[in-house]
Amino acid sequence: DDAVIDILNIKNFEIDEVGLDDYKKYKTIKQIAYDPKSQAVYFSSDFGLGVFKNVYKTKDDVKYLKETNNSMFVIKHFSLSQTNNQLALALSSGVVFLSDRENRLEFNAAKYREKEDFFKDRSYHVFYDRSGSLWFSNVNGISQVVNGKLIQHFRNNALLTKRINDIQQLPDGTLIFATDGYGLLFYKDNKILKQITQKNGLTNDICTKLFIKNNEIWVITNKGVNKISDYANKAEVINFDYGKDLLTEDVNNLYIDDSTAYFATNKGLILFKYNNKNTTRTLPKVYITSIIKDGERLPVNQSNFTFDSGDNTILFTFGAVDFTTSDITYRYRLNENSPWLETRTRRLDFSALQAGDYFFEVSAKSQNNGWGPPARISFTIKKHFWQSLWFLSILILLVGYVFYRLAVYITRRQKDKEQQQLLLKNRILMLEQQALQAMMNPHFVFNVMNSIQHYINTQNTASANKVLTGFARLIRKNLEICRLFINKSMVTDVSIKRLLQSFPKESLLI
Repeated sequence: DDAVIDILNIKNFEIDEVGLDDYKKYKTIKQIAYDPKSQAVYFSSDFGLGVFKNVYKTKDDVKYLKETNNSMFVIKHFSLSQTNNQLALALSSGVVFLSDRENRLEFNAAKYREKEDFFKDRSYHVFYDRSGSLWFSNVNGISQVVNGKLIQHFRNNALLTKRINDIQQLPDGTLIFATDGYGLLFYKDNKILKQITQKNGLTNDICTKLFIKNNEIWVITNKGVNKISDYANKAEVINFDYGKDLLTEDVNNLYIDDSTAYFATNKGLILFKYNNKNTTRTLPKVYITSIIKDGERLPVNQSNFTFDSGDNTILFTFGAVDFTTSDITYRYRLNENSPWLETRTRRLDFSALQAGDYFFEVSAKSQNNGWGPPARISFTIKKHFWQSLWFLSILILLVGYVFYRLAVYITRRQKDKEQQQLLLKNRILMLEQQALQAMMNPHFVFNVMNSIQHYINTQNTASANKVLTGFARLIRKNLEICRLFINKSMVTDVSIKRLLQSFPKESLLI
């Protein structure tokens, strides 16, 4: 089988092809470059380089690079000088340049002249600027050959010692270095003017290819394609991500014209209309793809749900559509008055939700857009019966009744206790009264009066007064007990109460 190079007619998208002689050597073409002076197309693989001359006249005039001794060589990159016929090669053994690529596409590894047409050490990239100077990147860093003189720029800055995968030149002469892990470096007048990294918006700091068109810098990283505008000031970065169907595989190279971007991927050529003025940028729209409640899948086209009380575990999955990037951030909330919470996951699991009304909202935002319109789902979780108003009302009444009955019981018990104490006191008073009444029987009174009369008749005044005083105290004590019964309401006969209450207290004093 022959190796082939496909030719695409961008007007009608018809494909033609040209064959190459050595399938094993040229089955994978890594680089293609056009030389407008000679209308030639140069191409290379890992193990060879060739050129189609006069491509607008014939496609059969092809020549291949030859090492004089047929030694094997590995090509990393090549560059065509626009000021002369030189061709530079970045080989695994070093940098080689041919002085006359049009007439002598050959080199002799055994006759290398170091620092003249060969610079040793493993190299990665070569680039001729508009002045004809050769820049190359090797294991040491970036260097320049000007009029046969070697300038080792990597000694000026540690960043220039890093591996450089591609070099391009801006209209003002500034060189852009695509580094392997340190983003983009802007280099002019022997100093780094600016560095653009992932912090500034690049999808990754490992940059592999560059293309400049209309003062915009296109950058391929291992995480996506980036377009940088206004690089001299704020440097706005727009991302085109691999994650979508647009760019599903690794991008190996690119070409940009006035309206279309061409991406060479492992699966084929991708065309993207990046500068369509009739196309307006739309905000990413998010879609809820599934709703699962306690293991049961619910319809996503329904916007309102009512759930019974229970464990209440609800799972939402969702996604957004943005054909320029898959770097999408989501935000969500469960209540209109709650703050938004941001996430990068497309799955949200809410467990142990309390009873109440919820309003789930989720929206999406890509790097190149603002927040899109939200998708909404409202749902209500019913309360448990013991959380209902009627149950709480009954519970409050029941608790109130229990407290009332408890208060009545305590009050009644206290009154009963006081009543028992009062009865005990009354009992004691009754016993005292009975004792006094026993002493105040008629026989006792008669004897006392006879004794007093006897002492008076015998003119024993002292004994008469003593007996009379004791008898008076006894009578007063008896009357006081009667009054106490009246005050304690122990006497029920109204006539007796009135009689005892009308008896003057002073009459008891002797």
